[in-house]
Amino acid sequence: MASTSLTASYLTPDPSFNWFFLLELIVSCILALFFLLYFNRLFATLVSYAIRAYTWHYYRVYIDINALQVSLLGGRIFFKGVRYHGANETIFIHGGFITWRYWKRNVERTDLSEVRRKTGGLGTSEGPKSDSPSTGGKNDGHGEEGGVGKATELPCRVSMKVYGLEWFIYNRSPAYDSILAGFGYTKDGKSDKDEDNPYSPTSSTGSQPERQRTNDTVNIRSANEPKPESNDLPERHTTEDDNLRSRKTDIRHAELSEPVSNMLQLLPVKLECTKGAVVLGNENTRSVLTTTFDSATGNIAACNAGPLDLYRQLFAFNFSHPVLQMRPNPDFKQTQLATAKVLSAAEKEDPSKSKKKRNPFSYRFHKRKLWHGIRDLVPYFQSSVESFHSSIKQADYLPRSQAEFPEVRWTGLSRYLDQGDADDHEQWNSVEYARFSTIIDSPSLDLTYFWDIPGRVGPQHLASTQPGHDKTDKNINDALPPEWGIDMKIDGGTINYGPWTDRERVGLQNVFFPNFYRSSDPAEQLAPGVLRQSTAFRLRVEISSELELRIPTREQSKDWQWKGRADAIRGSSKAKGQQERRKSRPKEGEKGTLGSDIRPFGWLSLCVAADSSISYAMDMVASSVGFRNELTLDLRESKLSSSVNHGLLWQCPRQFVTCDLSNPLIWNSLRSWRFTVDSQDLELFLLRDHIFLLTDLVSDWASGPPSEYYTFVPFIYNIDLVFSNLQLLVNVNDRNIISNPTDLEDNRFIVIKGKTLTANVTIPLNKFQPDRNAVDFKVNLEDGGVDYLTPGWDTLHAFLPGKSMATLDNLFIDGSYNYFHMTSSELTDTLVLNINGGSPRMYLYGFLIKSFMTVRENYFGDEMHFKTLEEYQELVNAEEPSSNPTGINPNRKSNDMDVLVHVTVDSPCALLPESIYDQSKCSRLRAASLEVDLRFTNYYMDMQLSISPLKIDLQSVQQDGSTSITGTQLFIDGVSAYGHRLFGLPPAEPTYVCNWDFDVGKILGECSTEFLQCLSSSLKSFDFSFDNEENVLAPLFPPVLYDVTFLRAKISSIHVSVLLDQVAVVLKSSPLTTKFNDWVNSKFSKRLRLLVPDVTLAAIDRNIVAQALRTPEKTVNTLGLIQLSIGLKMAMRKRGIGELRRLQQEHIKAHDKRTHRAQWLLFDWEEIGPTSSFADGRKISRPDNGHSIYA
Repeated sequence: MASTSLTASYLTPDPSFNWFFLLELIVSCILALFFLLYFNRLFATLVSYAIRAYTWHYYRVYIDINALQVSLLGGRIFFKGVRYHGANETIFIHGGFITWRYWKRNVERTDLSEVRRKTGGLGTSEGPKSDSPSTGGKNDGHGEEGGVGKATELPCRVSMKVYGLEWFIYNRSPAYDSILAGFGYTKDGKSDKDEDNPYSPTSSTGSQPERQRTNDTVNIRSANEPKPESNDLPERHTTEDDNLRSRKTDIRHAELSEPVSNMLQLLPVKLECTKGAVVLGNENTRSVLTTTFDSATGNIAACNAGPLDLYRQLFAFNFSHPVLQMRPNPDFKQTQLATAKVLSAAEKEDPSKSKKKRNPFSYRFHKRKLWHGIRDLVPYFQSSVESFHSSIKQADYLPRSQAEFPEVRWTGLSRYLDQGDADDHEQWNSVEYARFSTIIDSPSLDLTYFWDIPGRVGPQHLASTQPGHDKTDKNINDALPPEWGIDMKIDGGTINYGPWTDRERVGLQNVFFPNFYRSSDPAEQLAPGVLRQSTAFRLRVEISSELELRIPTREQSKDWQWKGRADAIRGSSKAKGQQERRKSRPKEGEKGTLGSDIRPFGWLSLCVAADSSISYAMDMVASSVGFRNELTLDLRESKLSSSVNHGLLWQCPRQFVTCDLSNPLIWNSLRSWRFTVDSQDLELFLLRDHIFLLTDLVSDWASGPPSEYYTFVPFIYNIDLVFSNLQLLVNVNDRNIISNPTDLEDNRFIVIKGKTLTANVTIPLNKFQPDRNAVDFKVNLEDGGVDYLTPGWDTLHAFLPGKSMATLDNLFIDGSYNYFHMTSSELTDTLVLNINGGSPRMYLYGFLIKSFMTVRENYFGDEMHFKTLEEYQELVNAEEPSSNPTGINPNRKSNDMDVLVHVTVDSPCALLPESIYDQSKCSRLRAASLEVDLRFTNYYMDMQLSISPLKIDLQSVQQDGSTSITGTQLFIDGVSAYGHRLFGLPPAEPTYVCNWDFDVGKILGECSTEFLQCLSSSLKSFDFSFDNEENVLAPLFPPVLYDVTFLRAKISSIHVSVLLDQVAVVLKSSPLTTKFNDWVNSKFSKRLRLLVPDVTLAAIDRNIVAQALRTPEKTVNTLGLIQLSIGLKMAMRKRGIGELRRLQQEHIKAHDKRTHRAQWLLFDWEEIGPTSSFADGRKISRPDNGHSIYA
């Protein structure tokens, strides 16, 4: 062993480097990297080419998959970068996987017992005995959820999880194919009768072979087979039952001869998605509609349908934090109509190209240049996915004419426009400052889309035996149709939808859901053996948490306050857009200069509570009367607030809104839509600013481009309003100072209430661009009343015995509003009102009458715009008086207004309380009828008042609560009054001449001293409470009018007896006349003339009078007698009569300039002085020249 030695030796004779081993190592590494990193891509490419070879050749659909991996042991298929591109949409999925749990035995399965029974388990049975039209959707708990089954913990056999879903929808070719089919053009040359209905809910289901055999009939026994003898009733009944059972079996075998698809055995399929987005729009839409969500979970399932259909297919999803937005389209080029004009012009230039262009996949398509071919083959490489590929290169560079944008009107270069002469609304009409991009923002949304796979139509008498079938039903299926619809459940959130969103919605709808402008024919009854059709689509939305609907709008009534600042808004928008494109940040310390010019928009916010719902039903098949469309809203605890004061406008516990939006068969025939709103226990806090806001909302909503003549559709809108236990709270605060608009402890309110109020408004839009239009309306109030609510600081709050001031049995108002669509000084809008009241009863407090006068000031006068207490204090403490303290547009341009009011009141009753705070004793005034005729224009007012014989008595409340009424104490044989007022220059239009005429009939009465005392105290209390100096706020700017008033009064005769204990005092006179005027001349400022001829005052013994009544010829001797005639003339001369005369003359001269109706009231110019001027120093010219009144 010691002699033995080991020596190292090489295995190969050559010890050099082994390059073959290095090559094997490199190849192994490359193969390992390839299988690890690129094998899935290669496999996906090969699969994509295989799929694309079929889809592109037959359907022109491009499908591409970046990576694909199959795990057989895990039962999963992983994919990444899946792209689907077609003519209408592009879908891209960043990644995900499909799992098939083949190893699980207990999984969620689809209950297809009814389907199996229909396919092969019929035999001689009649099918399910408990089947009804609600089976599969109602009885098993699926009805309200659109067929969603009850929740279980079992997993699904097949599930799919994806992340990064992007869905681009840019075209809807079936709608345009349907339009072409209406003119006889189809893609494959078939007639339009052979084309499938693009709106059918079953157009995308898996039973396409069955739908292609819709005209196939089944072999059914003839209905004319021999009948049994009439004398064998039991046998006849048995034979009919056998025939009916046999026919049911034959129909089932005929229509369900094929087995149920094996794909249904894989259902339900669970789907999960993380981060998804859907985009709707193309280069011909101004805006794109985007929908994003954080995550979505759902399933695709099938369940039992009704007894006449196979099964129900449904897609149920839950979206977490869905956000729907309407954003401006950066790729917008021109409207679809303008694009069509360009393509039409190109076809006219080269007719040969137009024939080839009709088929976008013709031979010319394959002969394009390489790059253009790649772009059309793989639209992903394009800058934007488009629905129309224009071959005209110049189309993108054409000028945007007025025809493309009819709503934008060019008014010329700004350098040549005079800003002073520009209209208040001209600059703001094209500025969308009320644009709100986010439409829906909700924490969660459940959506279920379902439809029934139809069965075949049975015999008419067989279908009529189905449960729930109505013999009067005109459905073409001769039974309840297969159900088809969408169920949604919104878990609260916010919805923003206003005029701008609606205009953009119309643009998208015109592109993706174009109007056919084609009449329809009533659908014919389906023959036995053909497939049934889904004739109606329904949508149901349920609100599970409080939801807020906000309506932003532009405020046209405030344009005058922002005059000349619209360019700043446009500049702000452009600068913001450029800044976003550059993505540059401002320097530190740099401040913006556009903040003060950002104009706020108005808004209305409607909040509804949980359990509110919306239902919409729409016919998809025409009947003999057209298409039925019905919308129903059930709103709970609705509260409407506004930007006026950020307070409530109304609050209502329950509201039902029903809309009948049915369409006739002829597309351009008259459509009469009816809207019915039923509100229960509504409280309405109404201000005049709310009316302005609603008017601005209507104006903004109707400010879109006018309709074309050839596509005009006439409409008549009928609006029915029904109110139960209505309360209209009218604010009567002095100077319209409102800090807390709904606080009953901080405001005075006149509450107009009624047990039932119904109103109907008819808005005809049945003429194309008429010069004028008329809106008719009717209002009916039952069991109405008026309450007077005072705050805690008001003395009336502590001492007023009750809040009820008036009651009314019924009130009916009808009228019409005729208006012109143009604005001109030569046009006059007309409002006609007819008011009929029945049995009103009111306490005539002075403060109540003063509050009604405050209503006129706060809602129709100089105080229409409310102000807070802080704003009023700033106005009071201002060093310089405000140029416009009322906030009314001094340069408002509008048509003249002519208001005609006719009031008729039956059995009116007025109570004059003796005390200010007590209603126990009153003077009661009653009349048979009262009529008032009023006419208001911008130039004058006419009023005629007529009261039938008036009776006055005494009413008192006893201690036990009973009411005692004396006999008639005073009788007046009618009262009439006539008034005429002349109005001056706008905007204030003050009165400068006023004329009043009063005519009182005979006054007769036998009055007690208690009555006279009560009447005297009532008049004093009325006068005291009318001033209400304890609670009334003194006016900040007392109105001073130097008008002229003429008054004439006449009393036919007076014969009144005052009954004392033993003596009666008689007052008698002949007709009494009086005249008054305050026309200032050089001597007097006021004049009064009173003439009372033949006045007799006598004292008579009541016992002698009683005896004289038995013998009328007997003469009664008086205890005392006074006879005289009174003639009184009074003249007043105020201090500073010269200045008063000058101011009155200037007032008349200035406001009578345009009509010259009171020139006879003007004195000689030289008597006043040539240097006369207004109180503020403005010079005034002579009335006889043609110059302006302002020097």
